[in-house]
Amino acid sequence: MSGPYGVDPNQQDHQPRRYPPLPPAGWAAAAPKPPRDPNRTVGIIFGALAVVVLLSVGLALLLVNVLGHNESDDKSEIRQQIQGYARDLRGGPRRR
Repeated sequence: MSGPYGVDPNQQDHQPRRYPPLPPAGWAAAAPKPPRDPNRTVGIIFGALAVVVLLSVGLALLLVNVLGHNESDDKSEIRQQIQGYARDLRGGPRRR
């Protein structure tokens, strides 16, 4: 049986209604993002490059300091200092 407009009200062959997606809730619902500033992007790139350069220079200086360090020089210096302190404790003259 059809209704007054020629459509059966009990007929269930129609498509379900599609609703648009809901907007995000909370702080994500803020204003849309403006286009990215190219100067900011260049600044970030150069900043990261500067950090990498500074870290590599620091590491290179540290390696040069550690690898160029001669332990025998340190031992002889320490030995001379200890002998000097021992002479001072005995009250003798210091020889250099």
